[in-house]
Amino acid sequence: MSDLVTEEDLARARIDPEFRLEFMAGKLEMLLEALNKMRRASDTQPEAARQIREGVDLAVKLADRLQQKGGPRRLSSPDGSLPSSEYPINRLVPSILVGS
Repeated sequence: MSDLVTEEDLARARIDPEFRLEFMAGKLEMLLEALNKMRRASDTQPEAARQIREGVDLAVKLADRLQQKGGPRRLSSPDGSLPSSEYPINRLVPSILVGS
């Protein structure tokens, strides 16, 4: 999945519920990876802390939407080993705060 969201992606997400869930799940995983990189960088600047807080807030909102919509069929752990039933979305967000 590309880092950029295209107009085609947005149009398809509006009409295809299954694609929308997979698309949102993919973007959530990308966001969590970026937040983990920022956290590991140990940047103590206030701007970095603010960006991490905003990213976590966004990740929580996105995870909530995915859960309300039934979630993707398969959302793996960061190493790709566990299916979503064993690695629920609501466990993803806290993992960025405690480390992986």
